[in-house]
Amino acid sequence: MNATGRRKVLVHVGTPKTGTSHLQDVLFRNQKVLAEQGVHYPADRFDSHFLAALDLMQLPWAGLEQQAIGAWDRLAAQVREADGTSIVSHEILAKASRTQVDRALESFGDAEVHLVLSVRDLVRQIPAEWQENVKHRSQVSFADFLDTIRDPERSSRIGSWFWSVQEIPDIINRWGAALPPERIHLVTVPAPGAPRDELWRRFSHTF
Repeated sequence: MNATGRRKVLVHVGTPKTGTSHLQDVLFRNQKVLAEQGVHYPADRFDSHFLAALDLMQLPWAGLEQQAIGAWDRLAAQVREADGTSIVSHEILAKASRTQVDRALESFGDAEVHLVLSVRDLVRQIPAEWQENVKHRSQVSFADFLDTIRDPERSSRIGSWFWSVQEIPDIINRWGAALPPERIHLVTVPAPGAPRDELWRRFSHTF
């Protein structure tokens, strides 16, 4: 917890398929309890931070980008108004460009910003990302998916998206360039069989 009295912002930028939805669910459902401890998760609906991320990056997303107009500025205003620690979390933020990152960080005013990145080994990430594509009605086979992501120069929406949100050094370079190393936090996803609350326990240590 932030005991210094200084405003602090934790920007959790993914990566996808590392339990981010679970963490966001815990944050959203426990807003009141967290606020009593000086930790704020400003969201009046579960997808508030998703819409803010779409707005920040101006991403087309099945028409939802129209709902997202102005969402980042509204979220940033809530962060600036909050005392203590605020958390902003969505995994698609991993894709943000340096220009978009600069806008995001500047929008938090004089708060002390920390980057939080949850990570998992590619052995588990690759099939998880393929399954996510299938869930969204992609008919690409696992073999073709592997061929696509093996060749980063290949022109492919799937391959381009995969590496933009899964290449950890690149994400850190984009989001952490202006931050001192002690403000960059990696949260590793527990191995199968770990206690159910282990990911939350690791994540909460960044507060």
